[in-house]
Amino acid sequence: MCVVRSIRSRESEAAPTARSTASRETLTQKTTELISAATTPETSSQESSGFLSFIFYCSVHVWVLPRWVSQSHLGGRRELSSACTLIALQVSRDLQRIRYRLPTLASSLEKGIELPEKLLRALTDAIVDANETHGEQMQMRKAKFFSRKEDTFTIPDALNVHCPEMTEIDYKTYSGGAMSEVLAFAIRCAVENCGQKLNRRLVCMVIISMQRAICCVVDRAANSVCVVDSHFHYKASSGAMILSANLNKLESLTTVVEKLIFPEIGTSYRGPMFFEISCVVTPTAEDPKPAKMRGKIFKSYKALNYDSGYESSD
Repeated sequence: MCVVRSIRSRESEAAPTARSTASRETLTQKTTELISAATTPETSSQESSGFLSFIFYCSVHVWVLPRWVSQSHLGGRRELSSACTLIALQVSRDLQRIRYRLPTLASSLEKGIELPEKLLRALTDAIVDANETHGEQMQMRKAKFFSRKEDTFTIPDALNVHCPEMTEIDYKTYSGGAMSEVLAFAIRCAVENCGQKLNRRLVCMVIISMQRAICCVVDRAANSVCVVDSHFHYKASSGAMILSANLNKLESLTTVVEKLIFPEIGTSYRGPMFFEISCVVTPTAEDPKPAKMRGKIFKSYKALNYDSGYESSD
């Protein structure tokens, strides 16, 4: 296993500063407020056009949806879903297909905004379709004696069975360091390589860590970034989560991703941090062949016998 070099300075690693301690306390307080807001009856009964964001940290907007708007509960589902890789891929595909434009968010905006209906529709449609595909594929796997019996998909397998018109144009794995820092670096590399070189306004990525897959979308024209997580949260008391921020606040966004979407990193999970990131597109004849992402500071890591698309039951 290759452990990447953290971009933090030795001075910052030596001892936490008063500022960093205050930031952690602020994040903890915001988490408590967010859980409270997400589990109140008023929040759970809102219509699709009435979901307002919660400013969690440094102008990062967070929409926490009701419990029933999640991959394991939408449509009255009673079984846990393992279709998060399929869902993340379809959200990426559908947003590219409709040429969706992310809202342009000011770097200092401190007022909640309404969740765009098209973004919510893309999520719910993806959950319904992906769960259906997942169920069909599980029946096929059970019927084949020598087939894999796991309820998981690698990204190439998921593309083949659910979004065959798409392709994975780049892939990288990272390990070690602080997830928020490394993830921000990886997203910037993806935007530079797959966005600028392919001249794509929307750069769509699937990020897998801690056995969960999420979708990340960057709109270069709007200078905005959005993360969509279809799992339920807070011990199943609330549903899917959507984060959005100005691209200049990317490091703040990835800090919130680590805090809210992968909270076990650095707490209950004591192993090395690692994640993989894949850029996916619906190719056109005009697309040039992109160069591979360069690792630059961070070294890539590939775990032996690691299932690229392993999905947990939330």
